[in-house]
Amino acid sequence: MKFDSVSAAVKKNRVLNKIIYFSSIDSTNKYLMENDFASGTVALAQTQTAGRGKQGAKWHSGKGGLWFSFVINKKITSPYIYVVLSCVAVAETLALYGVKPQIKWPNDILVNSSKICGILIENDSFNGSIVTGIGINLNNPAPKGLPQPVISLKKATGAKVNEEEFLISLLKRLDAYLNGIGRLKKKLIAKWAQKLSDITGREVSLSRGGKRISGKVVKVYKDGSVRIAGKDGKSFKIKGELFFI
Repeated sequence: MKFDSVSAAVKKNRVLNKIIYFSSIDSTNKYLMENDFASGTVALAQTQTAGRGKQGAKWHSGKGGLWFSFVINKKITSPYIYVVLSCVAVAETLALYGVKPQIKWPNDILVNSSKICGILIENDSFNGSIVTGIGINLNNPAPKGLPQPVISLKKATGAKVNEEEFLISLLKRLDAYLNGIGRLKKKLIAKWAQKLSDITGREVSLSRGGKRISGKVVKVYKDGSVRIAGKDGKSFKIKGELFFI
């Protein structure tokens, strides 16, 4: 990857305008979580030796893939919007390459029913910072022996991807959404819902009115809200609470 072109492009951004590059690092998320960087700093790595996904799952981060994280320094009361924002930005960037990405609830991106991207949010509400990690299979060989099918953009399109162009396009899209996160929130959730793979019938639990409620997803609306049928036979419509259970 030609880092100089990425660095020059990032300087024009409003939010994500600082970038640190590593040929190899254990985890870009871990690096930003454990150090004090200015808001909008991006950590990018050619490879990760200890990349991780949700619930501590190992994320294979070989050469040719795109592995980066960014930090926003503010107290976040609704961290789910950063998952929504990132999923939409990645899906829209992938779509530029002629594929039809779907969002697998809540934070994976699929192409041809196979995982191409994972997103990990780590929210430090005490210190007031949130780190978003994004891993995308671009030109790297898709790892084998995993519990779910995995694909790279190169395999999906049959052509090698220009990694710098993809990254610059994605960072610009992320930056625009981060810069307008307040006024764009409803629009982003609607876009997220439109690209969402089917989750109807999925069992979930959530806290509502101080009580833990279990139920089944019966409908997903265009605005990102979800209707849950509780075990008591009653149904109700919710928004953000579902995404981080």
